[in-house]
Amino acid sequence: MATEPDLLVILGRSIGISTYQGLSMQTRYNSTLRVNPTYPQAVALINWAKDNKTMLLGSPSEKTSATSSISPMIVTPAGQQLISIAEISSAPSMGMFYVEAEMAILDEFQDFCVLECSGCKQKKRTKDRKDFECPKCNRKTSL
Repeated sequence: MATEPDLLVILGRSIGISTYQGLSMQTRYNSTLRVNPTYPQAVALINWAKDNKTMLLGSPSEKTSATSSISPMIVTPAGQQLISIAEISSAPSMGMFYVEAEMAILDEFQDFCVLECSGCKQKKRTKDRKDFECPKCNRKTSL
């Protein structure tokens, strides 16, 4: 997917929360991170960001990192606030949260992916991204 250099979509699945010496994100055995995935939702998000780039760059959150060489793109919508991951774990089970986080991507070109059935949530670990038929509920699933 062709994008402008400063627009990036990172998709994380099965990311856990660690509370060891402060809060941070951690991966589980089936965690996946995809940079600029070609999912329709990611493409729509990049297109939205391009259309609203002036608004995104014009009102950065006060909590953006000043040490980064990349210009801040984290914004807090009007009437909303950034909250810590600890506050999310004590919040209601469903909701929309704006989270400030830092990640290190060790290998952008991982040699596996984890597919999940949209019906029964059965997971399949594979090296390709082909369609698969769920062995548990027989539903055909694709990316």
